[in-house]
Amino acid sequence: MRGRAAAAHADEYPPRDAASRRSLDPYPDRDANRDRDAGAVADAHADADRYAGAADPNRDRRTANPRRPTPGRHGGRLGRERYSGTGHGIRRANRGGDTHGDRRAIGDRDVDRHSLRDAHPDADADAGAQFHPDAHSDSGSHADTLAHTDGSAVAVPTIGLAMADVVEIIPLDRPLDAVARVPGSKSMTNRALILAALVDGPVTIAHALTSDDTDRMVDCLQRLGFDVSSDSATETMSVVGLGRRIPAARADLMVGASGTCARFLTALVGLGSGVYTIDGVPRMRERPIEPLLAAIRDLGARATSVNGTGCPPARVSGGPMRGGEATMDASISSQFVSALLMVAPVTERGVTLRLTGAIVSRPYIDMTLRQMGRAGATAEWRGESEIVVPGGQRYRAGSWEMESDASNASYFFAAAAILGGTVRVPALPADSIQGDLRFLEVLERIGAVVTREGDTVTVRGPTELRGIDVDANAFPDVAQTIAAIAPFASGPTTVRNVASMRVKETDRVAAVVAELRRLGQDVEEGPDWFRVSPRPIRPATIKTYDDHRMAMAFSLIGLRAPGVRIADPGCVAKTFPGYFDALRSLGVTVRELDTART
Repeated sequence: MRGRAAAAHADEYPPRDAASRRSLDPYPDRDANRDRDAGAVADAHADADRYAGAADPNRDRRTANPRRPTPGRHGGRLGRERYSGTGHGIRRANRGGDTHGDRRAIGDRDVDRHSLRDAHPDADADAGAQFHPDAHSDSGSHADTLAHTDGSAVAVPTIGLAMADVVEIIPLDRPLDAVARVPGSKSMTNRALILAALVDGPVTIAHALTSDDTDRMVDCLQRLGFDVSSDSATETMSVVGLGRRIPAARADLMVGASGTCARFLTALVGLGSGVYTIDGVPRMRERPIEPLLAAIRDLGARATSVNGTGCPPARVSGGPMRGGEATMDASISSQFVSALLMVAPVTERGVTLRLTGAIVSRPYIDMTLRQMGRAGATAEWRGESEIVVPGGQRYRAGSWEMESDASNASYFFAAAAILGGTVRVPALPADSIQGDLRFLEVLERIGAVVTREGDTVTVRGPTELRGIDVDANAFPDVAQTIAAIAPFASGPTTVRNVASMRVKETDRVAAVVAELRRLGQDVEEGPDWFRVSPRPIRPATIKTYDDHRMAMAFSLIGLRAPGVRIADPGCVAKTFPGYFDALRSLGVTVRELDTART
């Protein structure tokens, strides 16, 4: 089981002045070096390889800037290893017990003990958790712990991954002509797991994603007493649902940094009659969940933020929820809405959900409703801000097929736009329920040609990329992909209405701005927007901030620009463990480096 870093409250990110924007730059003295020869790749990397101690866009909000050891190509798959053991005490399969010197695991993430304390000496107290550096055996097997505020300790699964710290993307000198096989949708898979648990009978999930986020969901459902199995070789998962019954009377659920797990499971356990705690890595303890807790209280269960912060750990008890009317702020995350919708059909009274605020990522809410409909439940919008779900319904058992992940497909479509040539991605049907396929409309606006044949989407790159102005509120998870295309455009690219990017795995607006500047781009930002004016691309090692989408998106820049390296490439295991192998399948050379020996 693995997890990634979560993000902080939206109100913690006010508009920045010029001075504070400069403070985000990991190399604040870069202006003095602006005349450095861009062709001096070795000199650039000698400077950039000090990324581990560089500033973080979230440094005032993170307990650390973790770097996990990154994965090697084991069994032809770059991005994950398998581990023995069950539950939170998973045995770490590291290299002979090597813990990388004085680096230890907190939650799921390797961090430097000294940098943790130096970066934020009060971080442990602020997060309501204690780091236990001695929770490590000489054998290399360990599970670090977080202490709840009541003094009880919950073991946190750790992960050992073996590869270099950095990968370098070697530019490709020819147009693409390739088929990219993208694994199943993370959003659909985690929704399907929740829905399957609510079925009264067996469900098989085909083309399911196996990744950090879905592993977390499987583990938590097992802890709740459900019979769940996963086979990554056949891309299938099996669940025996129990209607609306939650078997376990008590459970501590460790979700890592998976937002879907935290939100979806919180609503699910509202159907139980026991006491359930949902917790995650320190960054998850900064990620808001109060709108969902308030709605659960409206529907008849007790739901509280243990530390009174409006963030996890959350405790749910006093159920089951009977249903009724609830009001929810939908301006922070669509996952709050989706979480409640999925459990609503099996409540006795049904749910009428009134949404307040500007609804963010509405296509994900529509995805949830369509996935519910395919499983046999009915629900309907009434106007623009109310959803009515009748109670007493039953989800249907059977076999459910997941689509390829549209968010992850965006990187391969973008590769065709950047390099020219064509890329084809199968398992994306014309009636796809994934809102991130609207990225194809963005590609058409910048000059690419998009065609469909059956369930395969083909993108052919243009001879020139146009800069555009795009409102990405409905598909913020591909905004980083748009940012990666921007340096190659003929004019400025503006991405607007993406305040939700600041409460993702990291403050993604700040991270995008910092890393594009590192590459020599002229970038401006506001509270909910950023603008990229293309400049010659400088060699650099890109910090990824424990964010899978930073790693995948910025690797695309290296397809044309020499000297682009990606730090902590293993963070892609959150949603696409085999990403760099998939990139290799296009004919791209991905060179693995180890900064400890270079």
